[in-house]
Amino acid sequence: MFKFNLTQFERDCLDKQGQAYKDLIALLDHMNTHSGDLPHMEFFNLPPRLNVEKRVNYLLNRIITSVSFLFTSTDSQIEPYLVVQLFTHQRWLALIFGVSVLKNADHLINLFLIKNTPQQIEFKKNKIILILLLYFPDSQFNIPIDQIWLINKEITLCWCFAILSNRHLITEEACTKREKILEFLAKISMEDIKINVKLIPEGILHDVYMHCSYAFTPLKHEVKKLINKIIQTYLQYNNISGTTPVPLKKPHKILVVVEWFTSAHSIYRTHSKSLEGLKDHFEVIGAGFSNKIDKVTIQSFNKFISIPKLSLAKQVQFIKEIIKQEQISILYMPSIGMSPLTIWLSNTRSCIYQIIALGHPATTFSEYIDYVVVEEDFIGNPNLFSEKILQLKSNGMPYRYPSHTNDYLSNTNSFKKSSEVAIAVCSTSMKLNYVFLSTLNKISRHSKKKIHFNFLIGNARNLTHNYIESSIKSIIESDCTVYSSRLYDNYLQCLNDNNIFLNPFPFGNTNGIIDCVIVNKIGICKTGDEVHEHIDEGLFTRLGYPKWTVCKTIDEYIKSAIKLIDIYSDFDTNYHEEVKTKLKDKVINGDVKNLAYLFMSLINSKNDSNK
Repeated sequence: MFKFNLTQFERDCLDKQGQAYKDLIALLDHMNTHSGDLPHMEFFNLPPRLNVEKRVNYLLNRIITSVSFLFTSTDSQIEPYLVVQLFTHQRWLALIFGVSVLKNADHLINLFLIKNTPQQIEFKKNKIILILLLYFPDSQFNIPIDQIWLINKEITLCWCFAILSNRHLITEEACTKREKILEFLAKISMEDIKINVKLIPEGILHDVYMHCSYAFTPLKHEVKKLINKIIQTYLQYNNISGTTPVPLKKPHKILVVVEWFTSAHSIYRTHSKSLEGLKDHFEVIGAGFSNKIDKVTIQSFNKFISIPKLSLAKQVQFIKEIIKQEQISILYMPSIGMSPLTIWLSNTRSCIYQIIALGHPATTFSEYIDYVVVEEDFIGNPNLFSEKILQLKSNGMPYRYPSHTNDYLSNTNSFKKSSEVAIAVCSTSMKLNYVFLSTLNKISRHSKKKIHFNFLIGNARNLTHNYIESSIKSIIESDCTVYSSRLYDNYLQCLNDNNIFLNPFPFGNTNGIIDCVIVNKIGICKTGDEVHEHIDEGLFTRLGYPKWTVCKTIDEYIKSAIKLIDIYSDFDTNYHEEVKTKLKDKVINGDVKNLAYLFMSLINSKNDSNK
């Protein structure tokens, strides 16, 4: 078990700064692999009679004090490899400051400024690395990105990727930075600049790739073009080139590379049935990490190959070797972006057909991904995809009920009578943003009834929960409760205590909507051109919710929410039972072989063209 020697770290900050940075990286790396939790600490002189909360705050204050001294007293340049690691883990340093009374490190950045007026900000250029390491999402400074770009392009990219990789961009300051960064990076082309990609934090590129979807700017996915070029350069450095695909041979085999595929994970709920439907026409070979699959989910495959713990480059070579040895016809990735490997695989040719589904609903902008699998009522604007669309019927990817839902399917309260209206917001922290939360404020201001928002956050525990709760409550004006992550049964119990639900935007819900239906709740969603917006509309339509519950604008969303707050009790138990029937008929049950037929049509068309 990793132990962090806080006392030694404090000493190193005084006289061994190189070692102190390594100590800090080790601390932040532990937080990264333990959902933001602090490690066991060894330290001297703990004040007496501190409860758990005060003890944690005390330790955080000591860490912040030492980090403050370390960063402000560093005279020499930090080793480049340490700089990359520090930016890789900047989000956890931001969390340490964010849960403290300081909220950010602006007081430290101010020490490096020469001039700071509303019209101009000027800083010591030799301190640019330290400034950007401390320039957290919640900073109130506005340092022009094009200004730091002219000073050091690699360091600017490090900072941009560090901010975009953060899972908690909730405040107005954080959301504004995300939008500006994505619009700036949309203008950057690897062909036009010379960048040493070895100075770019490779370990967080997949987070940037996925998290850009949570932004509002229409240019948000453009950053993937830059990421793809960076990864292709990494592949070249590792002598990995596109391989000549093996000819299509019977029996046809599909290699399914999964990122997360445990029985409790959403990807298993949404994609396992259609995977199992492939077995009549293909030998379905799964590949993934042994700790991301279990004895239930492994049954979705005819055979499963565990990917060894190697470097990313060697894992790509491992997958390529499987494809060659097994003579794979189709490389299929149900989701892409939750782990680095799938993004790397999407940037090289390994198979005749390389196809993704919408486990994370967005385009790849990769020239090596041929098709994206989408249900016909989820597509949105097809021009937003770089891939060709492999269109399923609306019931062509049936979902699976989560485990332990039978009691809720047969016995739930249709609504809870109270003097206030309890509104559920099912979300991860990534889906929360200042615009959405401000919209909730407008709803509560204009509603005639008293409102209590209940935020059920899927990735909130310990320090991360403290930060998320603090950020939400700094914006939300009405009463609210921010729940930490909990087991599914307990989560459903909390959800059942609400009257209605409101979907987040611009990135909506899929499984969250189904969870609300299971406990007899009706809600409001916002639709749009992006597939991750349009899925909400597709599901609401399948469930037969009133058309006014699907909104195209924020103003419509506010009006519809207020309307639902007033009349939600009109939707009685019989209505919710009808919705559950539609859930079963149009979402849970469906054509499990639709995907197989589409894949076979591709292979048959290829065979016909080769005749």
